[in-house]
This record gives sequence, C-alpha cells and structure tokens, in this order.
Amino acid sequence: MSRTTLEVYSTWSKPPSLGDGSRDGPGPLASAASGGHARDPVVDGIREILAAAFIAVVAVSVCLEVSIGGRLAVAEALLLLALPWLVVSLRPQLDRTAWLLLAAAAIWLSALVLTDLVRGTEFRDFARGWARIGFLVVDFLAMYWLLTTPRRFLVWLLAFSVGIGLKALLLHTDPATQWKFGLGASVFFGAVAIVLLLERRGSPGMAHAPPLPVRTSAVAILALVGVAATVASLVVNARSAAAAFALSAMLLLLCVNENARARASRLIRRRWGVCLVTVLVFLYGFGRLYIFATETGWLGQEAQARLALQLLETQDPVFGLIGGGRGEFFASLRAIQDAPMIGHGSWARSAEYYGVYVDTLRRMGAAEMATIMEYVGRRDGHILPTHSHVLGAWVEAGIAGAAFWLVAAWMLMAACIRTLPAPTAIGLVLLCALPGQLWALAFSPLGADGRLFWALLFVGVCRIQASNDRPPVVGPFASAGALVR
Repeated sequence: MSRTTLEVYSTWSKPPSLGDGSRDGPGPLASAASGGHARDPVVDGIREILAAAFIAVVAVSVCLEVSIGGRLAVAEALLLLALPWLVVSLRPQLDRTAWLLLAAAAIWLSALVLTDLVRGTEFRDFARGWARIGFLVVDFLAMYWLLTTPRRFLVWLLAFSVGIGLKALLLHTDPATQWKFGLGASVFFGAVAIVLLLERRGSPGMAHAPPLPVRTSAVAILALVGVAATVASLVVNARSAAAAFALSAMLLLLCVNENARARASRLIRRRWGVCLVTVLVFLYGFGRLYIFATETGWLGQEAQARLALQLLETQDPVFGLIGGGRGEFFASLRAIQDAPMIGHGSWARSAEYYGVYVDTLRRMGAAEMATIMEYVGRRDGHILPTHSHVLGAWVEAGIAGAAFWLVAAWMLMAACIRTLPAPTAIGLVLLCALPGQLWALAFSPLGADGRLFWALLFVGVCRIQASNDRPPVVGPFASAGALVR
C-alpha cells in the first residue's frame, strides 16, 4: 500500500461528525440516525435508499421552473422547503470552511442591500437581486446537510446532470445549441458520476466510511470521457466547452500516475506562477489550433463566419476568440469604472451603458444583432448586460460582489490542490468542474443551474477541507489562511 494511501487512512482514523470528514467525534447526524443505540444495517440501508430517492427527485427537478415574480427552479423551491426540517430535526453544525463561505455571502448581500438603498432600486429589482444570493445560500446549506456521504454527493450529481440535459432538450431544437447550453455538461458529468458510483472504493455509502482514493483504472476512464467530450464539443463548434473539457481531461490524466500527482501537487504549492503560465500557454495553443482548424474549413462554413465576426475588433486572434462577441464586457467595465466600490444596484438599469453595448455590436459588424438587442433593451428597461459571474456581481453590489466570487474560485482551486496527492470521488468531481467553473466566473451569467452547481461544489470543497488535519482555531474566519497551506 502506498504512503499516500496510508496517509488518507490515518486522516480518517477517528469517526467524523456530520459525515463530512471532520474529526471531532460522532456528530448529530450520526446520533439522529442511530437514536443513541447500536446501528441496524437494514434500517440504515432503507434510510439511505429513501434519502437517495429524495435527493434524486430534487436534483432532477432542475429542469422545471415556476414563475414567482421571476423564474424559480423547482429544485431550489424543494431545497427551501427541506431546509427548516433539516435544521429542526438534525440540529446540524457547520465546519470552518462553510462559515467562511457564509461570511463572504453575507458581506456580498450586505453590500447589495446598501447599494440598493443608496441607488433607490425598485422593489421588483432588489427582491430578485437579494433572492439570488439568498437562494445560493439556501442551496448550499440544504445540500451540506443532505449530501453527507460521497455516494449521496454522486447521486445528486447524476440526477442533476439528467435534469440539465432534459432542460436543454426541452428548450432548444438544434443539436449544437443543445450541447452548448446544457447537454454537453450533462453527458460529461453524468458519465463522471456513473463511473465513480460504480467504483465502489471511491464512493462509500456510510457517513463513517473513509473516502478512499479512486482506482487508477477509473481515473483513466474519466480522462477518456473528457477527451470524447472535447471532440464532440469541437464538432458542434462549442469552443468554450471544448477548452474546459480538454483541461479537465489533462487534469485527470495527471491523476493517473501517483508520482506525477505528487510532483504536480508540490509544484503547484511552490511554483503556482509557473503553473498559471502553463495553463495560459495551453489555452493560447488551443486557441491557435482552433483557429487553424476553422480557417482550413475542418469545422464548416458556419464556424468560419462566426470566427470572422468575432475577430473584427482585435489585434490578436486568440484573445479575440476568447472575448470576441461579448459586447457586454464594454458596458460592464464602463459601469464598474464609474462606480467601482458601491455598484449600481440589483438588476441595474441604464440606457447609457446599454447604449455602449449596442454600439459595440455595431462596430463589430453585427448590425442585425445590434438592432435586435436595441429592441430588447427598450422592452426590458435597459437592464445592464454583464454575462459574467464576477462582473455581474461587481456591477450590482460593488467590489464586495466580485470579492465573493474571487474567494469562491480561490477555495475551489485550493481544494483541488489538496486532493491531487490521493484523489477521492468528490475530489475528482471538483477537478473535472474546475476549468468550466473558472470560465463561467469570467464569461457566463449566474442562473439557477449555476447556483445549484456552485452549491454542490461548495459542499465538495467543505468535505475536502474538513478531511485534512489542522490545529484548532477560534471563529469562522480562522480557516482562511489554512485553505492554501
């Protein structure tokens, strides 16, 4: 048995509380499950089946939405209803990482409330803006107390993948559009969940079972899934998805060899700047390869026309490929420049900044799109376009909104670094999600699907961080420095 595996065993030498990997003795979930008596395997099995069924129903319902002053995913409504029961019946606790996330969210919400008061935001707008943050917190807390084992975590991921796949099929008719807006992620993460569920050592069902490292054969299969998803994305001209899947496949290939994992972990910890440059070089090379394949006609005439449109306003074709076609950035950056600290309020509206967006589209040669978006702006009240987690939060709540997502990215990367030496099932899910989520932070708006997926990843981050030995600390903020040790 390898030294790394022995270290994982020793980390779990004491029973966890809440089944999350913390090492402070049996927690309230274990007590509630056993009633203070010896555990009955049959009862535990039935309870686990019922819990898995409930988790699956909630997760797959992401494909359904209701209209309550705005669109609300049924999955979020069910989690909101389940949260009071979880709090009252289980009397659950939170670990330090969870407290840090909640503190960051509280600062974000406070900044948004202050901004709305200063800007005089209308009720319909600030109600939706506050609810967006509130539901992110509700989703995280409910999942934190529901997904107490790796198996439950993977059941949620599988059902959620089915839900977003169904949603893509219901909302879109073009196969390429379906793949880009949900079906690609559904296939990839659904396959990841199935492989890890079948890999029994990587997904124990009991809360007191140690999260053993996943076998090399399963990791290799996941890497092949990433390669297949990359090829499929290139075929349908889903460029951002192709880059994300390619990076995920690279990370998974890195995890196949134990010595490579150990060296990579040490390198990232000590030479993170070199690793960042390596990733940027990879993205630049991937962009050059895509441009070559498109210009030679390998990806079809539609891809050629789209690429030509997005490269009109750039000196470097690769950077134009990344940012091209996103006129929203020009409007967002202008708004941030004018109010960097306090923001413009929930669902910020401005005919001036919206005009910057429309003018940018016209300069890029997209006159027809500019006319359409000009009509949409008049119809919707000139809601300021952002198309980015970070920029959207910054425009609305000021710098505190952007800070939340930077903290989220930092915590996700720190958890991935921790899991590299001996990747577990949850750790591999985080590694697979890392490239796509970092892209989403910069280039995608935050919707209900995004909130639910981020909440799941936050739970995974908490499980990874809690499974590592750390000295006792006082207060929820004390874990901040420990996350990158």
